[in-house]
Amino acid sequence: MEWKPDSMTNIIFRPNFSYGKTDNASSSLSGTFDADPFSLVANPNDYLDFDKIIAGDPLKDIRVNATNSGTLSDSKSISTDATLQINRKLNDKGRNITFRGRFGYGDNDNNQYTESTTRYYQIPTNPDSTLVRNQYITTPTNNYNYSAQITYSEPIARATFLQFSYQFQYKYSESDKTTYDLQGFPDWGLSTQLPTGYEEHAVDSLGKYAEYRYYNHDASVSLRFIREKYQLSAGMSFQPQHSVLSYKRGDYMIDTTRNVFNFAPNLDLRIRFSKVSQLRMTYRGRSSQPSMENLLPIVDNSNPQNVRIGNPGLKPSFTHNMRFFYNTYNAEKQRGIMSHVNFSATQNSIS
Repeated sequence: MEWKPDSMTNIIFRPNFSYGKTDNASSSLSGTFDADPFSLVANPNDYLDFDKIIAGDPLKDIRVNATNSGTLSDSKSISTDATLQINRKLNDKGRNITFRGRFGYGDNDNNQYTESTTRYYQIPTNPDSTLVRNQYITTPTNNYNYSAQITYSEPIARATFLQFSYQFQYKYSESDKTTYDLQGFPDWGLSTQLPTGYEEHAVDSLGKYAEYRYYNHDASVSLRFIREKYQLSAGMSFQPQHSVLSYKRGDYMIDTTRNVFNFAPNLDLRIRFSKVSQLRMTYRGRSSQPSMENLLPIVDNSNPQNVRIGNPGLKPSFTHNMRFFYNTYNAEKQRGIMSHVNFSATQNSIS
């Protein structure tokens, strides 16, 4: 919705609402070997299903582990957000001020049902060790956020502008993951309903509760040149951030706070060769911190084949993004050319 109460003022309001529902079914067969299985059989995938692995298994001597699993999941999500922008021209030479406000809310309920069997073949004390996991996992999450930004543009010379911007952003999210062990219910399967009394079989070590609060400030300054043949904008933003985390996993509980400072340079150059031909080059630098959960020294063994542990020594990462875009058009022949070149590199990337 757009409203122009006068020639100097423009107001835009954009609301959004979405609802989603998903149902998924999947199955997986996987195996790990300590030597090349293709040297023994033509297709190792034929020897991953436990029901098809025979006594004379040709891969027996090189097996490390194998997993057969099936999963059903369903989720419902609701999200809504709204953005309000008010722009006021203060004169006819380019001085203006803009306010942007945004609010967002989201709610998601996710349920997962898993039947999984993992066999370990190289444990010295038990070479045929088997881990069976029949589980129901429920993960309700909700979040909301709001932000307010004010931007001021001041003409300092002919077609030259100095722009200041400040934004405050608050984010809140809460997630409460509960895992129930269904191994004590031999009649349960993926095609059956949850058994009566499953609520009494929650596994604390596989549950997780996390509550995040983010307070982000972003102050930026940029210089913009507008000329007949080119436009150039260069600037820097500074982002002090304050984060608070309440976290519980099994017997591990922590309330922690972190303060960080990020900065991000940017450059945008547009060269206009003609009315139908231009070259644009942009550079964006972005500094980002590891998530607070990645910094916690706790073990996540929800997936026995992909055990993760946090690392308190993680450094901030810095990403360089460069983009080149060129286009031209021949009206007489109605022939156009568009080309893109993109480059991205991250220092101290977190994986």
